[in-house]
Amino acid sequence: MKDAQIKRKAESAHIPVISPVLHVMVMPVLVLLRHDFGYLFLRPKSIFLALIWALLLFAVYSLFESTRWSRGALFFWFCTFSAIGYVGHLIRAMVSQWGKAQHDQFAGRSFLSLLGLADWKVFLWGEPVLVLVVSTGLRIVAGANSLSGYLLFAALAMFAKEGINQWARVRKVKQQADALEDTEDTMTEVAEKREPPPLPASVVGTSRKPRQQRSRVRVESASEGDLEKYAAMLRLIPPYSLQQAEGNYKALVRQFHPDEVNRTAEQNASLAALNEAIGFFRTHFREE
Repeated sequence: MKDAQIKRKAESAHIPVISPVLHVMVMPVLVLLRHDFGYLFLRPKSIFLALIWALLLFAVYSLFESTRWSRGALFFWFCTFSAIGYVGHLIRAMVSQWGKAQHDQFAGRSFLSLLGLADWKVFLWGEPVLVLVVSTGLRIVAGANSLSGYLLFAALAMFAKEGINQWARVRKVKQQADALEDTEDTMTEVAEKREPPPLPASVVGTSRKPRQQRSRVRVESASEGDLEKYAAMLRLIPPYSLQQAEGNYKALVRQFHPDEVNRTAEQNASLAALNEAIGFFRTHFREE
């Protein structure tokens, strides 16, 4: 049986030109603050590997130019540790492809997450503030103006990058909520249209009983009956699609079952029904 291919629109928080530039600027800092990156998050590898090669050439050059070395030693050691961290993360991400890998675009886990804050708060506020504090300290205490200037620039870039990502996440949640609301409105309109028309005035008030409109018995196969039942659970309207089912499922779980720890028995039963419904749609569209 031929598989049904569902085309999905790419979910991306990137803004052309701006996001790639911010990504390249902050990566030397991120590899020192996080771990467990996704393989594709470490792109573009050609640029970072070229920068590491340039760093090695600078190391050789500094052996013959002691004055250059003394002026940029702190910046050189920072770049060295960053390069080692990048290569280590890249090797680990490549090896993880044969094991239990994270999503390829996974942004890593911050060491600051040990403070108990949500990841988006750590990424948006915690890490940029930490880099900004370190930058200020290096300028005041060590007089490392070059390294301090870069870290200041990187802190602002980190804030801008995570601000874009947070805006994209909020926008995606709003779009799903709007789609779910539109679906409910459409289902209500369809249900209202299916109601029997009002009785004519000639019939109302007479002793004769009006003719009752009997609903037609529709014979459905088990799969069609299950499709209608699960579509109603996920608040879908025809024509059904796996993409619509996935979006409504995520929105319903986020709206009615946000707390994974303190769910009631009724909420757990409702969540189990939603999981059963989305499981049916995934299987149904894969077998079509």
